[in-house]
Amino acid sequence: KSKNKNQGLYYLYLEAISVRNSKNPSAKDLQVTNGTAKELHELHKFSPRDLEFIARFLQEHGSDIFRQILHSICPSIYGHELVK
Repeated sequence: KSKNKNQGLYYLYLEAISVRNSKNPSAKDLQVTNGTAKELHELHKFSPRDLEFIARFLQEHGSDIFRQILHSICPSIYGHELVK
């Protein structure tokens, strides 16, 4: 018998309602009103403080970023990381 009998195989599943390419907007995206378009553009700007946090987070957690984000979402729920 296999020693890994109780281990499962997991795949990352991501469901999205809407996806937009922020670097190459389509003609439909350009038809959005100026106020909304400006708000969408501002959404993707990072402040120097945000960039500093991202750099520090990367230094502290290295390649284990995904696991750290999962544990930050619901720290009281153990296991089932990919379901979170």
